[in-house]
Amino acid sequence: AWDDDHNISDRNITTKKVSQNFNITIASLNEDGSDYQEFNGTVCSRVISDNYMGDWNKTVWSSETEKNVTFNVNKAVKEAKINIQWKQNEDVTCPIDNAKETNSSDNFAIRPYKFIITNTPLNVKAKNEFNITIQAVDKNSNPVKDYNETVYINGNSVDLEYNDTNCKTGSLSGSLSDFSNGESNSTLSYSEVGEVNFTIQEIQGSEFAAVDSDDTPLEDRLISPKSTVIKFIPHHFKIDATLKNYSDFTYLD
Repeated sequence: AWDDDHNISDRNITTKKVSQNFNITIASLNEDGSDYQEFNGTVCSRVISDNYMGDWNKTVWSSETEKNVTFNVNKAVKEAKINIQWKQNEDVTCPIDNAKETNSSDNFAIRPYKFIITNTPLNVKAKNEFNITIQAVDKNSNPVKDYNETVYINGNSVDLEYNDTNCKTGSLSGSLSDFSNGESNSTLSYSEVGEVNFTIQEIQGSEFAAVDSDDTPLEDRLISPKSTVIKFIPHHFKIDATLKNYSDFTYLD
């Protein structure tokens, strides 16, 4: 099995996105895998991982060497494979009893489509707590099941980066919540005033789809980032005054 735009000499499967169709070529090969070989019978294929077994796709072959099969997975998977069963010269249902079986030679990731930031306040007083909700979603903006990654501040993936757009950048502190089925709800506070740009993003080397670093460009592996600006204002004004009597008069205005 390999990407439908690849061939027998390039058997890689690149990063896929949750809840989006992708096409895989299932090929019939000779015993040592060096060339195509015609096949008659039933071929069943599905996406699998350590904690996921996808639905079966059935194809019936008639003296063919390959077929394109469409898959769609509605959850995040870090290391998936294509699992294949077959039975010669028979039209049978999936899964196949007493079938011959193999897996794709290349693992691949199925990642969320993008990050979004919701539930952001317009103005926050400096050092007051505020809530921020981050989601990893599919193309239809639905939070992605089984995306349960850790959130870091200016760290590894998933990275919540912040910087003041105009003034001195303060410190961000509080309780960061890891993703649970594609959603993170954190309570934070910021020590300075100003307009602060928050970006949720992945960092190369610790991205969800790192398994595909050998066959997928970085821009296709990384979940699309999201930025938003939150304005922080002073908590209150305070005036300290010391009054002194001079020798001639005291003047207050």
